Amino acid sequence: MRSEIPRQPRSGCLIYDSHCRLCVAVKRTLEQRSAHIQFVPYESRKAAESLGKSYQTDRQPPMAYWVDEQGAVVGGLEAFLPFLHGLTGRKIFMFFWRFRSCRQIMMALYEFVAKHRYRWFGTTEKSR
Repeated sequence: MRSEIPRQPRSGCLIYDSHCRLCVAVKRTLEQRSAHIQFVPYESRKAAESLGKSYQTDRQPPMAYWVDEQGAVVGGLEAFLPFLHGLTGRKIFMFFWRFRSCRQIMMALYEFVAKHRYRWFGTTEKSR
């Protein structure tokens, strides 16, 4: 678990669930702000290569993944840390992120939403 916020990335890719409406909406928003970042659907060959042994073809992805310039992979809420630099609530988030207990709560909340995302937000037209 990282306690520092990474710098704004020059390159890398975000692996997302292209069947989840919430995930696709977040991806579209981030795409508008980060033209130099590649957005890769989880079910693609590139995602399987990037994630290696973590990739599972038999189920929906448990979270989003960030693959940086060196090929290091982080998942969950930490996958979105490189995108904070362009967001309005960045300073508030960064303040609370410094505290271990707050980080744990935020990560648990992310996991809770990720677990229930299909039930709450539905699937994309593409996956039907």
